[in-house]
Amino acid sequence: MRRLIIGLVLVVFLAVAYRGYGSPTTGTGTLTLPPPAPSPGEDAPNFTADGLGGKTFSLSKRGTYVLVFWDNLGYYSNQSKPYFGRLAEEFADEEVHFGAVYVDKPWGSDARALPYAVVWDRNGRLASQSTTSSACRGSW
Repeated sequence: MRRLIIGLVLVVFLAVAYRGYGSPTTGTGTLTLPPPAPSPGEDAPNFTADGLGGKTFSLSKRGTYVLVFWDNLGYYSNQSKPYFGRLAEEFADEEVHFGAVYVDKPWGSDARALPYAVVWDRNGRLASQSTTSSACRGSW
């Protein structure tokens, strides 16, 4: 019984010390990190990404953009592909730019046949952009 009480006191002490004396992100996880950009009223970071199938996706300060982040293992990502394609076709004449960013390797479709750009974010730089980071340009 004595060992159990000593162990419990030690665990509580270490938990309080870890949470109280670590950095803000140590004790609370990622909840204190800045949210991804943009927040309402903020501009998204500019970037240009080389897409698969020869299409390039470029986000600049002007225009309307629809950008989704997908993975191949996500049920909802796979279910939304046909609807996203229909939206891209429907708004193609209205200068709305559509792009799908895959956080894992894209598969299942020929990117050249899709009505939107497909970008493979191999190293996670695009997915980790926030308002505090500088704008990224280049290939992913």
